[in-house]
Amino acid sequence: MGKKKFVYISSAILLFVAVAWCAFRRCSNNEHYLSALPGDVIALSRIHVDELVKAHEDAPSILTGLFIHNFSNKTGIDYSAPVYAFMDAERKLGLVGAVSDASALQSFLAKNNFKITSEEGFYKASWSYLHLVFDEDKFLCIMKPSSSDTDIEGYMTAAMLRSEQVPSSLQSAIDTLNSPLAFAAFANALPESVSKPMEVILPKGTSLEDITLTSFLSLRANEIQMEGKVSSGKAEINKLLDRMDATFRPVGAYHSLDTNLPCIASAIHLNVEGKDFLQFARSIPDVRLALLALNMCIDADMMISSVKGPVSIFNTKEPLGKGNTVLSASLDNTDFLRNINNWDDNLTSGSIGYEKISDYEFKIDALEKNFWFRVQDKALYIASHNPTDALCPTIDTPVETTQNRMVMQVKLDGVEKKMIPPLQEYMKPYKSILLQFGDSRHFNIQIQ
Repeated sequence: MGKKKFVYISSAILLFVAVAWCAFRRCSNNEHYLSALPGDVIALSRIHVDELVKAHEDAPSILTGLFIHNFSNKTGIDYSAPVYAFMDAERKLGLVGAVSDASALQSFLAKNNFKITSEEGFYKASWSYLHLVFDEDKFLCIMKPSSSDTDIEGYMTAAMLRSEQVPSSLQSAIDTLNSPLAFAAFANALPESVSKPMEVILPKGTSLEDITLTSFLSLRANEIQMEGKVSSGKAEINKLLDRMDATFRPVGAYHSLDTNLPCIASAIHLNVEGKDFLQFARSIPDVRLALLALNMCIDADMMISSVKGPVSIFNTKEPLGKGNTVLSASLDNTDFLRNINNWDDNLTSGSIGYEKISDYEFKIDALEKNFWFRVQDKALYIASHNPTDALCPTIDTPVETTQNRMVMQVKLDGVEKKMIPPLQEYMKPYKSILLQFGDSRHFNIQIQ
């Protein structure tokens, strides 16, 4: 019995060692190429191409624009290992992945008009804005912006020569997501039209890099969905998120954008109690200073306190913050207009100008910009151009209802023309982006 027991135990140990060795080999074979990831990554996406293709019948056509035209083994890329897409601190976009057949990859690139050279133990390929370096094990592809001054070849060679991956909290965040398409980013990776307003409200001593966004994506016919979370290791930022949850109420009913409103390109919908929002605004130093300056001219505090209910911000020219911006807010009362005839007497600084247009409309000149204010039908309108001319009617547009605390809509009409060529065809079927925050830490994005 003792001999048999010894045999069983020995066999079990050998089996465990064999399985562990295979797992180690599989892990090391699949992950060694991550050493080519830049050390200053601010956004990272892990893409299991083969799993996406199996899980979604339409995945190949959707992903074609992202992966240089096709997914067959003829590319020489090992799609059994995930491909990683990234953005670095200079906002260069790139891909890192495993190579299964360097000769096949070389042939594939040559057929697609890449200029290929061989030096320093690597193959180097380039075509227009795309630069690719690869060897027998891994590849690194960079989409270099025309504005970048980086020595792209030196940058990529140094990355390929690294023997170990640079530690990254984004990689750790992605490893917690069980999805074929996972994403993690610092808030400074967001477009400036989104990140700049976020930066203004950040507590002192914190930065956008202290906020991490993680999400996983699902692909359907003509639709991309993203479920995500916002997190931070900073107590000050978590307190800010809690204050936002206490300030912003469920949106309720809002007017959705449709093709009958060509002059409106994007919209943000909120719902607030003015007095609560004023308290929140005063907790932000830069906003508090702006309110102090504005109150020297008009009753800004009373105006904000009068808001109750839906608040919408429309952009009437181009999406993502450009063009004429118009804010509309439901009012509980119009008491702030009682002293409108005396407001011009309040001015004590030449940096702010005031002009009364009527008992319900006035203009403020500040920060080298003009802002028009108008009260109509118990609603306040504020615009960077005259609201009478700038605001498209919204009352006849379809009404949606939601319990989310923030809704953002962006039309994509013609946006693909501003993208890099491989993504232009990919984005053509999509007409709009819908971003919704259930609370300050949970969001959903639909690209349709």
